[in-house]
Amino acid sequence: ISSIYDGQPRDSRPIDISVVIDQSGSMGSTMENFTQLELAKKAPSDLFSILREDDRIAVSRFNDKGYVVWPMKEVSKCSKKKLLEAVEGINIDGGTTLEAGFSCGLGVFREWEKTNSYQEDHMSRQRRILFLTDMDDMSSNQLQEMLKSSSEEGIYTTIIGIGISFNSQLTESIIKVPGANYFSVR
Repeated sequence: ISSIYDGQPRDSRPIDISVVIDQSGSMGSTMENFTQLELAKKAPSDLFSILREDDRIAVSRFNDKGYVVWPMKEVSKCSKKKLLEAVEGINIDGGTTLEAGFSCGLGVFREWEKTNSYQEDHMSRQRRILFLTDMDDMSSNQLQEMLKSSSEEGIYTTIIGIGISFNSQLTESIIKVPGANYFSVR
């Protein structure tokens, strides 16, 4: 879990990570016997396995609106089984509004801060959104503005493009934002 923000692998700071999964109809497309949604739903399980006890994880889903599936919780207080059951309940539904998903992912951080009297120095923890989508909605300018705004709050973004063909304009806009990175699963 690293980015151009510092160019280094993860350091000793704990991380708060908000996983955002696109559940729109286009995520029903298949890639090598799996739907794109099935591939996206693997991420929380794989991620949970590498997180540390003092890290925190949240999971949201989105179509035309964003919905919290698993609120931000410290890994040491999470049941992996219950987390994965919540993720397994995400099904193909609706259209795609990436802004709704991104806003929901950001909202998880704000809700945590509000309900937990967040007093920590933002530098004492890493904060990242892991956004899993086929990118079936947005221009690179809109995306860059959203990433830039969250980056200024110390919340960085990793976008995993699932099933999308390489988009050099999109990639170029993402890598210009401090702390943002982009990968593609094809």
